[in-house]
Amino acid sequence: MYEILVPELRDDPLSRGYAAMTDQQRYDSLFGTIDRPQNVQSLSGNQLFRQTVGAEFAGLTAHKQTLWVSFCSGGDIDPWDNNNVNFVQWIFGAGSTTVSNLAAIRTTLVSRAVELGVTEAQIGNLASARTMIGA
Repeated sequence: MYEILVPELRDDPLSRGYAAMTDQQRYDSLFGTIDRPQNVQSLSGNQLFRQTVGAEFAGLTAHKQTLWVSFCSGGDIDPWDNNNVNFVQWIFGAGSTTVSNLAAIRTTLVSRAVELGVTEAQIGNLASARTMIGA
């Protein structure tokens, strides 16, 4: 954990202003501020289907409707896989609202700590890291 926290606090790569913060403010900035975009690695078929615009689905051919329902019935789906992206665009059309909705849920916001891979820490850990860098 310190191999991540020390350089983050020392180098402040995102210019958050750690040097002027209290340990509580550093903690809140790292763990409490949810502002870092992160790619979602997989989505369930249900998550995909919930983004489907009903009118767009109704406008599909029966064949494409069947393909879409079958696709959404699968397990975890990689929203970044080019074959999956191309398939969805072929089903609905690249400019459809459904495709836009699906593109929007491919990312989520996380804290800086999660982005760095630090999932558990306490204010005391930040104080220790600060001590290690002499701040």
